[in-house]
Amino acid sequence: ISSNEIYFYRNCFSGSGKLRNISLHGKIIVISEECFTECHSLKSFMISDSIEKIYFGDQCFSSLKNLEKVEIKATEIGFNKGCFSNSTNLKKVVLHCKNISIDKNCFSKCKKFETLQIKGLESDSIADEINLIDECFLDLNGIKEIELKANKIKVGDNCFTNAEKLQKVLIDGITVDVKNNCFNNCTSLKSFTVNVSLSISIGNQQFVQCNQLNTINIDVTKP
Repeated sequence: ISSNEIYFYRNCFSGSGKLRNISLHGKIIVISEECFTECHSLKSFMISDSIEKIYFGDQCFSSLKNLEKVEIKATEIGFNKGCFSNSTNLKKVVLHCKNISIDKNCFSKCKKFETLQIKGLESDSIADEINLIDECFLDLNGIKEIELKANKIKVGDNCFTNAEKLQKVLIDGITVDVKNNCFNNCTSLKSFTVNVSLSISIGNQQFVQCNQLNTINIDVTKP
């Protein structure tokens, strides 16, 4: 589908059990609530052409049994609540963007999730703003490493709680705001590093039950 503006409304493709590939080309793309639920043959969702804006409604790809990879390139990306929740084979998410917001429970209970990469639009650039809302990656049992690089980074309450295989966190930004309980029960976490050039705020009870944590490195270099 190719158009300047593309809108898919609620349940538009829900139950399309043989749908395997999606190709979208446009400047603005809006995918509404539960649009692709029960599309169990879908293995990947990729948008390689840089677009201006893409928005995903609540649970639009939730509970897909065979979805393995998501890769999107857009100036602005917005994921609403539960967008990919319970997609139990989802392993890798790569997001190239300038601004991104990920809402509550967006990737929660994706049990095989291994890799999260949020990058700038160009290969050597970083995003302007990353906003991870409360519990958006709750119960990611498989993820081992998190790398967030942007000028402004916000990480909400309980964002990565119960990521039991998570070993390394690297956050790099100008301003960084990490809310409460973000890494509780990350029982394999060994290293937590933040590089920031202006300001940082880290909330309450951040590393409860992180019994393997042996390195915390926070480097603030003001211009």
